[in-house]
Amino acid sequence: MSTEDRLLGPGYYAVALQTTIDGVNGCADREAAFDLIHKSVDRLAGEISSSKKFIGPDVRLVVLPEYFLTAYPVGESIEGWADKACLDMSGPEYDMLGKIAQDNDLYLSGNAYEKDPNF
Repeated sequence: MSTEDRLLGPGYYAVALQTTIDGVNGCADREAAFDLIHKSVDRLAGEISSSKKFIGPDVRLVVLPEYFLTAYPVGESIEGWADKACLDMSGPEYDMLGKIAQDNDLYLSGNAYEKDPNF
């Protein structure tokens, strides 16, 4: 083992995935917003899988854009945005994202608006 190998250890690739963000601002209600969120997750599943296949098995981390599921509120009140676009802490979206990570043997990094009953 070379000195460089000992210093650096095993390597991996991280992907900063540039993807379309479908804002839910124009959605009439929570149901329409979450239909769009679920379509976004389905699209991301394909993009992440394709990225890993293209780059190779050393991809271990995919970093998603800020507010990748909803975009950000534009003119909505805090309460209105929370009702329309915030994920529930035990919502199915986390299971959907977890499945993408497991299916591709990697970690996902991203952020989303979330309802926390403690706040």
